[in-house]
Amino acid sequence: MHTVVPSPHCHSLKVGSRARHRDPIYLRRRANRDQAASADTTASCYRQAGNHWNCITPGAYCPKAAHRRYGYAKITKRQYRCGIYSNGQWRWKRV
Repeated sequence: MHTVVPSPHCHSLKVGSRARHRDPIYLRRRANRDQAASADTTASCYRQAGNHWNCITPGAYCPKAAHRRYGYAKITKRQYRCGIYSNGQWRWKRV
């Protein structure tokens, strides 16, 4: 039987053990890494294409370059316009 002993100098369990995948610190770090990776892939889709923007997120802030321009949602492909709210915030609104 394989016994797992926590290292006295760090919070994670010994490398190579199966129990490491149950360590809460290891799981938190892995979740943060996965979340950062998914944010990078989402951000890479958002781009300007001529006079309109592709892969926008409805209701999200829109950049200054997109003010009063049109954009298309990433999933639904519906058209949105970057408009200003009464509180001064610029966001993507449904056309």
